[in-house]
Amino acid sequence: MKEVFTGGRGLAVFGEALDTKGLSGHIRAVASGAFHVCVLQEDGILRCFGSNGCQQCSVPEDLRHVTMVAAGGQHTCAITSAGGLVCFGEDHVGQCRVPPNIPAVRAVSAGTFHTCAVTVDGQLVCFGSNRFGQCVSPEAQFTQAGTVAAVAAGGKHTCVLEQGSMLLKCFGDNTYGQCSIPDNLGPVLMVSAGLRHTCAVTENHELICFGDDCFGQCRIPADLGKVVAVKAGAYHTCAVRPDGSLTAFGFNSAGQCDIPSRLRIGHLGRTVVQHPLGPSLASSRT
Repeated sequence: MKEVFTGGRGLAVFGEALDTKGLSGHIRAVASGAFHVCVLQEDGILRCFGSNGCQQCSVPEDLRHVTMVAAGGQHTCAITSAGGLVCFGEDHVGQCRVPPNIPAVRAVSAGTFHTCAVTVDGQLVCFGSNRFGQCVSPEAQFTQAGTVAAVAAGGKHTCVLEQGSMLLKCFGDNTYGQCSIPDNLGPVLMVSAGLRHTCAVTENHELICFGDDCFGQCRIPADLGKVVAVKAGAYHTCAVRPDGSLTAFGFNSAGQCDIPSRLRIGHLGRTVVQHPLGPSLASSRT
């Protein structure tokens, strides 16, 4: 299932069917997990739809003034206007156990079994499964003070953009090469971590993907050209061109790559999930 926004700040759905009864008003952001979708309305109210077997759609009644949302495998995390981080849903490995002393945060990314947040002073805080080291950032990789500008949590790996240099660093499971950053990649504008692959937009707006390619999720169309946003799902990838047109490639079992011909992603600064460095497509793990 894949969710994107239209230029009119409405919700366009393609792929598996989704019941969004009760959704109203303009939309600020959307995040897609494995089997659920969360929508952030302009008024700061968060609504979630889909599978709720792990309570990933049971938004706390007192949760208000949400500014960002992230959907993981079967859990959801939200940031409030005060910088507070709230997570709910599956928690068997601690992916919803927000550290009690965590400072105010400005960004969050939910992986399959782990969660990573960036504090207002640029520190990376990850919790949940750390079986492959996806929650421990190797400080030796950083050329500066170790602060990060952006984070993307994937299946069993994590990628960050280093503050200042904007260089990409990935750590955790590298079985499929999802942490093997291409040589001479240079500064990156945006990164997205899928289940077992990683995609990045370079400073020249070129799309680069690496890692698992079993369904063609890393096979970038030859005629793609420049892109302004990217999102890596479990086995497919979506990218937005400068004109707002959307391209998807990879696994298409549920029509998640069958993009409506007239669909355009408009007003990128407002109609896609906001990243510290600019717009990003909504999260997806399907």
